[in-house]
Amino acid sequence: MRGGGRSRPGLVLLAYLSRSGSTFLCTLLDAHPDVVVTPEAWFPPSALGPLAGRVVLADEDDLDAYLAYLWDDYKLRSWGVSMAELRRAVLDSGPPPWPASELLRLVSESYAAGRRGADEPVPAWVVFKEGRRALLHPAAARRAWPDCHILHVVRDPRAVYASQRRSRRSRYPLPFTLSPGEMAREWAADAALAEEMARDPAYLRVRYEDLVTDHRATLQTVLAWLGCRGLPELEGDGAIRYDDKIPREQRHLHERLRSTPDPARLTAWRSRVAPGEEALVVATAGEAMERLGYTAEGRPSVVGEWAQRADRGKEWLLRLGLRCLSLAGLLASPGRLRRRLEARRRGW
Repeated sequence: MRGGGRSRPGLVLLAYLSRSGSTFLCTLLDAHPDVVVTPEAWFPPSALGPLAGRVVLADEDDLDAYLAYLWDDYKLRSWGVSMAELRRAVLDSGPPPWPASELLRLVSESYAAGRRGADEPVPAWVVFKEGRRALLHPAAARRAWPDCHILHVVRDPRAVYASQRRSRRSRYPLPFTLSPGEMAREWAADAALAEEMARDPAYLRVRYEDLVTDHRATLQTVLAWLGCRGLPELEGDGAIRYDDKIPREQRHLHERLRSTPDPARLTAWRSRVAPGEEALVVATAGEAMERLGYTAEGRPSVVGEWAQRADRGKEWLLRLGLRCLSLAGLLASPGRLRRRLEARRRGW
């Protein structure tokens, strides 16, 4: 389905909880000739979230201010798409007003075009690596991009917690989480939202464990869902190099990306998660785990109140620390702070 018979690529929003194996799936999909996967980037709620499809940029002054706001994200700057290039793409798309959400699609397409030669056809799909918001706000995603697809990667929440607890963030020397209970609540909420979307033909859920144990069969399922034929070249001169797209600040999170996944590591969390931490995870998300095929062995019926309070307290302290560091970064960059305040004033 080269080019998909469309003048522009279809849009896939890749949804995941951090440390769920999404980057491994990206390496596989990005190697297919009909698919281009973007690196990760942050977009405000006006482009991706509850306001998607509702906020518009009224004129070129709005557009320039919005672009400057987007370009504060170092991840987006690492894509290699220039602000001038995206501005030109917006102006070429038609007269104002322009939906803010359209900039996400246009920058993804500009990135994909930069990966292809001038004589190569338009890829059938651009996959945008976006996090949880497509699951949290599916109606907004459909409003902004009626033809978009949502691809959801899930992983055993105990393994997710073990990885989040050990991993350090890109810009701050802090873990992704300190709270197995809070992480499990997010995981269970995502699982419930995914179940509501299960009958939607434009939604597909993939388990990380299936990717590791039989990545070719699982990848074939995803490609068939997209209408793409064949499997990508995964070895030799055509080997996957998606990790070259990852910003330097994030590469410590993906050190194993070029290694063949080891199925034996799927249960490595057992030696890294304390019994009390596992109890918090399965007490919070156990029912959802079982529905998705994750056995909650010895699932406790009750976790002590003080254990739950301590769990919430640790996460509160972590989030407070992140907010303080983020605020310090804004105060150290007056231009960025000014653009953030202006974006709030404009409802972006």
